Amino acid sequence: MGKFIESKQKGICLQTKKSINVGDSVFYFPGRGMFCMESQIYQEHLKNGAYSENSEPEIREDIADVFVE
Repeated sequence: MGKFIESKQKGICLQTKKSINVGDSVFYFPGRGMFCMESQIYQEHLKNGAYSENSEPEIREDIADVFVE
């Protein structure tokens, strides 16, 4: 299971092949690698409610749309 972290080393995004620098926000899968902010993997995990370890979770007051089928 992956998580959002600040990169501790330089690397390459597995999906976009863009450079990742130390301190960049990435989605990290242990044993797989890092995904940059522009990657679809990173964006999908943001949509699914995952948050960076350095940010506050978004507070939603209008949750009615969550229950709409």
